[in-house]
Amino acid sequence: MFGVMVSNVKEGFMNNNSSRDMSVLLVSLMLYLLLILFVGPWLWNKVLRRLLPNMGNARWYDILGLSVLIYIILGGDCRK
Repeated sequence: MFGVMVSNVKEGFMNNNSSRDMSVLLVSLMLYLLLILFVGPWLWNKVLRRLLPNMGNARWYDILGLSVLIYIILGGDCRK
């Protein structure tokens, strides 16, 4: 998901001159990052730890790092 957002922003800068489209892309990227930073650790700590008790607590940078790792493993483009 992070890869799709970054790719959309990059393509928007390269192919599109519309500032409205760019602002929509940047706002959507910021919303995605806010979800990762705030909802991700909550889901990990409250839901996943209940299902798998051996898992430890996750902090915001753990979830962000996991998102980047998944992006890299999937080849940098989740749209394939």
